[in-house]
Amino acid sequence: MFPSRSPMLSAKLAELYRCETFVVLVVDPTTGEVDAHGPYDGLAATIKADQLRAEMDAGDLQDVVVGVTRLQLSEPPEQAAA
Repeated sequence: MFPSRSPMLSAKLAELYRCETFVVLVVDPTTGEVDAHGPYDGLAATIKADQLRAEMDAGDLQDVVVGVTRLQLSEPPEQAAA
């Protein structure tokens, strides 16, 4: 996967790669509407994007953009004490 002289670094990179989460975005440039589908792992996101692209094409919606992007997970903000 990644060339490395360090087995530990290679193992960590492989772990990060397996843990990545993705969403499929569907953007309609005519209406400005954006839909997000997911989260998925990389393969499932690709399959879902292909399915959605086929649906858009079948509905004569070739202008709609379908793409896969990483989902950046973050910690929720802490609630202020009342």
